[in-house]
Amino acid sequence: MPDLPLVSAVIPTRGRPDLLSCAIRSALRQTWMHMEVVVVVDGPDPATADYLDTVVDPRLRVVFLAERCGGSDARNAGVRAACGEWIAFLDDDDEWLPEKIERQMRAAVAMPDWFPVVSCRLIAQSPASSRILPPRPYRQPQPVADFLFCRTGLRDPGGVVQCSTLLAPRELLLAVPFQSGLPMHQDWDWLVRVASYKGVGLSMVPQPLSIWRTEDKRPTIGRSADWQFSLSWIRQSRPFISPTGCAAAISASATPCSSSPSAAAIRNVSSA
Repeated sequence: MPDLPLVSAVIPTRGRPDLLSCAIRSALRQTWMHMEVVVVVDGPDPATADYLDTVVDPRLRVVFLAERCGGSDARNAGVRAACGEWIAFLDDDDEWLPEKIERQMRAAVAMPDWFPVVSCRLIAQSPASSRILPPRPYRQPQPVADFLFCRTGLRDPGGVVQCSTLLAPRELLLAVPFQSGLPMHQDWDWLVRVASYKGVGLSMVPQPLSIWRTEDKRPTIGRSADWQFSLSWIRQSRPFISPTGCAAAISASATPCSSSPSAAAIRNVSSA
């Protein structure tokens, strides 16, 4: 690969400069030498701005949003501002292992698809433990939604494809951006929609190359239990999800408590 294409790491952030510093360092330490890091500060955030002023590296660029927009719009703003032919997303509380981008770019070049989307396995790390997810890497031609939601048993977490693992062509992300204003399921939503786009192929590097921090009691959108929103999202996404995947998504999104959806609600969404 004599002429390395530029890869832009897009990091949306708000109010977590200590964690952001780890994310930025992991992106700047990639073995893929042609990198830039685009940090998108989601609304007024003096503490984060002060930290970013201390980072001296010509590969770092910062986009300040005038108002808080949320993760989807912050990522889209980063894509628009990026100079790279390829975009890799990194949440501000996650990290990459040094060879992540290099391994993914080599996988992307080997794919026959016009628009390769490359993920990887990850290390889900909590204060008490860590494990590699997903248990089995994704392989084509399985529908992406079936991989995400269908489980083989109660202990099966499903096919995890987390946002900090994704790498895709900038051209594709401009054509199929993240859904604006979506408060939850942002990565699920983008994946099931982009998988139906002509010329797109998805692959997963089998090595764990990203660290996903979980279960440390920080408030995050992904841990908010809102089964009503989840059912609404599944209904909206029904054209992109098979009946099997739809039923599995409902099961995965239902919270095991008194506010879980009724059987009638599940039947209504499944048949929609």
